[in-house]
This record gives sequence, C-alpha cells and structure tokens, in this order.
Amino acid sequence: MDKQKRRRTWKTSIPPGLLHSQAFRECKPQAVKVFLHFLFKVNWVQVKQPKSNKKIWRQDFGQELVFTYSQAEELGFSRQQFSRALKELVAKGFIDRVHAGNAYQQGGGHTKDYSLYAISERWRDYGTANFKEQHIPKDTRKRGFAQTWEEDREGLRNNIKAKNPNAANWASRDSD
Repeated sequence: MDKQKRRRTWKTSIPPGLLHSQAFRECKPQAVKVFLHFLFKVNWVQVKQPKSNKKIWRQDFGQELVFTYSQAEELGFSRQQFSRALKELVAKGFIDRVHAGNAYQQGGGHTKDYSLYAISERWRDYGTANFKEQHIPKDTRKRGFAQTWEEDREGLRNNIKAKNPNAANWASRDSD
C-alpha cells in the first residue's frame, strides 16, 4: 500500500455577528484575508456540554498564535501588505498582540523571537464608547536608508565644522 500524504483539513468558524459588524464592513480586503488565515490557525478542542454527556468541537480562541512575515509571504502577502493588515486588525479589535517579537543576533547565532497574537472580541464594541483602542507602535529603529542618512548628515556637519570655524554657529542654528 502506498502511503498517501495526509492533507490538512481546513476548517474554521466565523464568530456570530462578525459579517454584519461595522468593524468587518470597514476592513480592507487584505486585512480580511489575513484575519481568515488567523482563524485557520486556531485549534479546535473537544468540550463537554454542560447539561449532557455530548462532546462538541469548539475553537480555542484563548490561545496565542504565531503568524510570521515569512509565513505571510508564502501565502502571497508582501511584507508591507501584511504589516498594514496587522495594524488594521489590531486597531479594529479583531486580534491583539500579546507579545511583541524581535529578531536579534546573539553570540554570532541568529535567534528569533516571534510576535504572538490572540483572537479578540473587541470588534464587537467597535464604533461605540466602550471600544478599547489598541495600536501596534510604529517601528522607530533607524535601518537602511534612514540610518545611512543620519550617519552621512552627522559626518557632513563634522567636516564643515572642521574646515570653517564660523560653521559652528551655522550648524547650531540648523539643529534648532
């Protein structure tokens, strides 16, 4: 008998009221697609119903989910699309960022600390006074062009000061 690959069964459940909510109607298409992929990542657990011995399957929305940029790229999202979708999903209350990850190098090796997300119910209060706003803070690290620009700009100022003693007054006025 040939061993066949087991195909993953894709199943999910959309929370009641989601499709008709103001938050969902205002979402951009890319954010909706990313949210559906988040829902696919949620595990199903078997729980016993309170008044009977029947066990039913439910989604465990309390778990922490990992959804990396490389996984998003494999699904066809660019890094910019994925970043915008995450910001929109957090801002409208569909997901919460539980842990902010960070890629860093330590001791020559490359260790990754992924961001963790959780499905949220805050979207139900979107557009009301009870809505609790959350945002993903903007990345203020100076990388790439911004870092090179700051270094070049500082170097230019130092060269001007060294060549022209009167440039010190000019450089101080420029920084005000």
